[in-house]
Amino acid sequence: MRSASVGLITTDARYDLNANGINADAGDYAMLQDAHRGKIVLG
Repeated sequence: MRSASVGLITTDARYDLNANGINADAGDYAMLQDAHRGKIVLG
């Protein structure tokens, strides 16, 4: 996920960045937005 950016992950991708047990939910999307803006680093 380090080089991921919003719009480059396919809609059927499986990821749970906030570890809440739900793949690709609004919280995960928000984390991708923050990473894209440089507010957080996904690693």
